[in-house]
Amino acid sequence: MKTSYLKMRAILSAALALALLTGIPGAALADGDGSTLPPPAVEEGEPLPESGGLPTGEQVQEQTQEQVQEPLQPEGETNEYFEPGTFEQDVITPETEPTIPVEPETAVPPLPEEPAVAAMEPVVAVPAETYDDSQCPQWDDPLYYKLQGQISTVSLAGSFEGFKPRALAANEVLHKGVDVSEYQSTINWTSAKKAGVEFAIIRCALRGSTTGKLYKDGHFAENLANAHAAGIKVGAYIFSQATTVKEAREEADYLVSVVKGYNIDLPLVFDFEETSNSDRRLKMKDLSSKTMMDICNAFCEEVEKAGYQSMLYSNPSTINNHLIRSQIKRLWLAHYATKSDYTGSYEYWQCGYGTIEGIPGTVDLDFWFEPNGVSVPPLNENVVKPSASPSPTPKPTSSPEPGSTPAPSPTPSPEPETPVSTPPTVVAPENIVNPFTDVTTSKWYYNSVLWAYGKGVINGLSATSFGPNATATRGQLVAMLYRLQGQPAVTGSSGFTDLAEDYYRDAVTWASHNGIVSGFTETLFGPNNKVTREQLATMLYRMAGSPSVSGDLSRFTDARAVHSYSVSALIWAVGKGVVTGYDDDTIKPAEPATRAEVCTMLGRFASLG
Repeated sequence: MKTSYLKMRAILSAALALALLTGIPGAALADGDGSTLPPPAVEEGEPLPESGGLPTGEQVQEQTQEQVQEPLQPEGETNEYFEPGTFEQDVITPETEPTIPVEPETAVPPLPEEPAVAAMEPVVAVPAETYDDSQCPQWDDPLYYKLQGQISTVSLAGSFEGFKPRALAANEVLHKGVDVSEYQSTINWTSAKKAGVEFAIIRCALRGSTTGKLYKDGHFAENLANAHAAGIKVGAYIFSQATTVKEAREEADYLVSVVKGYNIDLPLVFDFEETSNSDRRLKMKDLSSKTMMDICNAFCEEVEKAGYQSMLYSNPSTINNHLIRSQIKRLWLAHYATKSDYTGSYEYWQCGYGTIEGIPGTVDLDFWFEPNGVSVPPLNENVVKPSASPSPTPKPTSSPEPGSTPAPSPTPSPEPETPVSTPPTVVAPENIVNPFTDVTTSKWYYNSVLWAYGKGVINGLSATSFGPNATATRGQLVAMLYRLQGQPAVTGSSGFTDLAEDYYRDAVTWASHNGIVSGFTETLFGPNNKVTREQLATMLYRMAGSPSVSGDLSRFTDARAVHSYSVSALIWAVGKGVVTGYDDDTIKPAEPATRAEVCTMLGRFASLG
């Protein structure tokens, strides 16, 4: 009886030890949805987790021995029927069961103390082609270091009234604006508009100052959309850290891809400046002035090729010490001063920073010296709307241009060079009286302007002024095309919601129905935006029936700047002599067309027969 009792006790003790190793039978684990799961299986010999970490392999063996032996051989008790630590054959003992060996844990060295941001070791650079859609870490953001520098200097905070802009050139208009980034957090653009903000240049992208990654600004999308919705003109910039021409082109392509689909009124800007962090990748002292300018020009060329206008952001020190001033075509001057003493030309001035209603904290303040009312629209003329044939009933009279009288541009457009094909001859109507004092017989556009005026296609800006170098808007051009076609009657609607003036409303509807024009979106035509040379050529090409073409534009040095939607149109126009190049072998596709150029191209088009 005693032997059976001891055997039974040994069997129960062994079972208890096995249960301790494998988990208590019937125990359940709570799942996240409130249900229960059976306990996970534990392999033979695997250590059980305890508070304070997992035991080592040696501890498991020791615990197993203690757990098995303690019930069988309590301290001070002896038994003549078996030796301590052994069982008869019908009892399973841990000593005879195969186990999975557990390697002892190696000591984990303590983590090194995290260094301060400024002393951080350079991160392994990621290829520039890799775009990172996550938010840029602060230590890699070049703007972060710039803002730290501003905070550490004497504040130049205030309002617009505390600054003295340069004198306005002829026909310039002064506007107040801001430039912002994710560091301004969420902006109430409606309040900013009421506070006097007329334009905003928004950071949309950046290159990491250490890694070289390309990132999107964390608030670019909401800033672009909400500023535009509040009636504020918007432009976009990338904080560059490019060190090669290749990287500058990558940055241009990346910025274009980021702003695609948004309404962009102002240029895409290349903010090219080095930062203060010791591990920065861009060190201007290591680059020649020629290399620096090549980088700037590469960005601008790539942006213009995509159909946008470009601009460089820089400060007087960088311009004078690292760039070539004569090669800067369009400048946003960064000069924190009550009044700038910079003697070069600039179109925008970042004067300092202040506080604006609706914008958290402080924000950069800017002035825009708008030349002759220029507004830069995005180009989206590659979508042709379905054609419809309106009734050909003519209207007897033509509508005048708006009553306001814009003055000529301060810089006249270059004279056309000898064309690729001999242009059709444009002859002014007989007995036409020239009322315009700014259209003389010595000018290359003389016959074309009088032809258009005599045909009732275009009117003067006043009784005696034509304004040959003033630019034409999209609404004005379509009205001219409509008159050239005899103003056929129209039915239905164009679908555009921004046609505020009567003089072009029927014209735009006619042109839209006939696939001659399309808008920037399904509802926005942009009648007050300036029409570019390639847009004008495209409209004439469509009026001609979009004939097949052959050849290319390789003779023009800026052929890469031609937007894809207008390539065939310009090949056709150049081949027919409707469009000619300039003395410097350029075609300037994205330049606004002057009134003189519009009359010349329309006259040549009409003369094709």
